[in-house]
Amino acid sequence: MITPALNRATFRNIPAAVLRELNKLHSGEFLPVFIEIRHPSLPDALRFVADNVNYVFGGNTYEAYPFRVALLTDTDNMPTAQLTVSNINQEIEAAILDAVDPPTISLFVTDGSSFDMTVRPRTELSVNILSEVHDLYLVEVSANPVQLSGKLVIWSYASEPYPFIRATQERTPAIFR
Repeated sequence: MITPALNRATFRNIPAAVLRELNKLHSGEFLPVFIEIRHPSLPDALRFVADNVNYVFGGNTYEAYPFRVALLTDTDNMPTAQLTVSNINQEIEAAILDAVDPPTISLFVTDGSSFDMTVRPRTELSVNILSEVHDLYLVEVSANPVQLSGKLVIWSYASEPYPFIRATQERTPAIFR
């Protein structure tokens, strides 16, 4: 059974200088996207960055790995996103496909100027997280020899069975006096 974490936040905090740089026709600024994949069957979180160089952030190493993620939708429906990961590491595919419950995904985006670009792996200077989303669930996963893809969704209480707990005489004897 999946239990949602209730104290996680989603926020966007884009400084005006970074926003101006990103809106230029030609900009030297870029936005590294970081992802953490967690599941009880994994000994530690899988951490990746969409770049060709590893990054060290918050004491954790994020491995360079090719993936794409679409931003969460902002409509009247439940927010969803699409995650596509290159299938170059069968360990990741096995961890995700063999899981009974869906893995939990955390995403965050920073500005590239937050890291020292002269060293390998890239190390943090003063990281400004522009957007952060925690506790997404990877569902509807499909895989082929080239890529693994799935839908990222938030926890939905609407999908809980109703009623989840029934008032039986054994469980609530005071009602049945």
